Amino acid sequence: MNSAMRLPGRIGPHALLITVAAVPLTGWAVHAVSLYKQIADGRKDPLTELPCRPEFVAYGERLGAPAAGTPCTS
Repeated sequence: MNSAMRLPGRIGPHALLITVAAVPLTGWAVHAVSLYKQIADGRKDPLTELPCRPEFVAYGERLGAPAAGTPCTS
């Protein structure tokens, strides 16, 4: 008497293995793309959508900050 495990079915063992491996890999790929897009959007200037350079941002913040020892006017 044949076991149910040895009867030929519609899905072979190799196809099942590929399917089982493809599902987590697809989820990982979607997750990686979404994280990449979030990181790329975080490095853009919100006004111009151009890539932001940290040196220019730090220089602009230093220019806009009040000098040490000066009273705040607001």
